[in-house]
Amino acid sequence: MKQQFDTLIDLAKKRCDEAAQRLGAVMAQSRDSEYKCGTLAAYRDDYRLRLENAIRAGVGAADLRNFQGFLGKLDEAVRQQSAESAHWRQTVETARNLWQEEQKRMRSYSTIQERRLDVAKRQAARSDQKQQDEMASRRFTLAPGGFALGH
Repeated sequence: MKQQFDTLIDLAKKRCDEAAQRLGAVMAQSRDSEYKCGTLAAYRDDYRLRLENAIRAGVGAADLRNFQGFLGKLDEAVRQQSAESAHWRQTVETARNLWQEEQKRMRSYSTIQERRLDVAKRQAARSDQKQQDEMASRRFTLAPGGFALGH
């Protein structure tokens, strides 16, 4: 029985390790995505300031359209990157939940194994105590010379 639980615990540890590695990988992807989103947003904000400065300085209509067109593309890129970042945050949450479930499963198997070992130890201790009690009882009831005491 112990070997069966050792096998289950080993498999659970392996699955837990794999889930932890997956969680680490998606967390890295999420951080990368968040960084890209922040970088794009900062670039867009900087570009918007350049547009405002160009307008104050008196920009031509064609340059203004170019500025606005590129700013629109930057806004769309920020929206897309934000959506990707949201996807990775959700993926991280899912991977974290899976990892926690695997940890819980592994702890459950370990707890069951510990309880079974405790039961086996208690049964062995009771058996040993019973044998010792029987041996002591036999020694006590038989007096030297073969006579039973108390009769």
